[in-house]
Amino acid sequence: MTRLRDIQDRLIRRLAESERGPGRNALFALWLTVKACEDFLPPDPVPLRTRRKHMEALSRRITSLSMPADFKRCLTGTIRAMAEADWTQLPRLIHTLAGSAREGIGKETGSLIARTTSMLQGIGPDSRNHAAG
Repeated sequence: MTRLRDIQDRLIRRLAESERGPGRNALFALWLTVKACEDFLPPDPVPLRTRRKHMEALSRRITSLSMPADFKRCLTGTIRAMAEADWTQLPRLIHTLAGSAREGIGKETGSLIARTTSMLQGIGPDSRNHAAG
């Protein structure tokens, strides 16, 4: 279980409690994006070529979802940048989503994404203890 599992679980709970519509779609897209962050994490990060394919698939999946326009633009740009990023850039990229999530989905969701950023900053290339404790 990764450190991000707690964030993913909270996003899933919020998703289950939310009403159908753009906000729920945005939560789903965020959950997929946080899940995609695992591709970057030690001890076995996914190779760049594979990660690019994952990000392309994620981007295609998200285009079909209706969600708040500003959030969707931010999320799409973040995913595009993630395709070429390395683990050192990941916290900054995810951090860009926090404000947009706060405005487009809700304060609690924005805080969850900010917490994700903090967790990612604590994970380095030599980290071997990324399992939740």
